[in-house]
Amino acid sequence: MRPASSTPRRARFRTPASGPSASWAGLTVLGDGQLAMPLSEVDTSVLSEGEWRQIRFFGVSTLGEVLFNSWD
Repeated sequence: MRPASSTPRRARFRTPASGPSASWAGLTVLGDGQLAMPLSEVDTSVLSEGEWRQIRFFGVSTLGEVLFNSWD
């Protein structure tokens, strides 16, 4: 595992294509603005103590980094 002191690589996201593919099977495709949203602006009440431990350890700070994490 990478130590918490190393500089994390920030994820980059793109705006999804519009049209029928933007909502598939009842799922919502999040845009780059939503994925780049700081965790302080997101409802994180469903995250467990263990998930928060990993978030702190890996220096994760955005919704997209939580959703598309590399520690699982």
